[in-house]
Amino acid sequence: MVRLVQITRSQTEERYYLSDVFINPGSVTYIVEDRKHSFANNKKPLVEGLDRNHKFTKLIIDTGGRTEHICVLGSITEVASKLNDNKQLLRG
Repeated sequence: MVRLVQITRSQTEERYYLSDVFINPGSVTYIVEDRKHSFANNKKPLVEGLDRNHKFTKLIIDTGGRTEHICVLGSITEVASKLNDNKQLLRG
């Protein structure tokens, strides 16, 4: 399992929240840069104290019959590296 930081938008108010999420790298179908969140954060930090230069990545996860999309903090390269490092540890 890989620990990442997920960003989610409140459904009842115009706020974003950060929370820890643990991902099974084997269930990730693909990852893609989340330019929408990166652009919005560059204009005004989505969460208080968040650096404007932070990048975001969208993970598409197979949950056994359906897919789930989550947005995590970090560039696509950083997230891919974390997912791949963990896979090597599981095989070794």
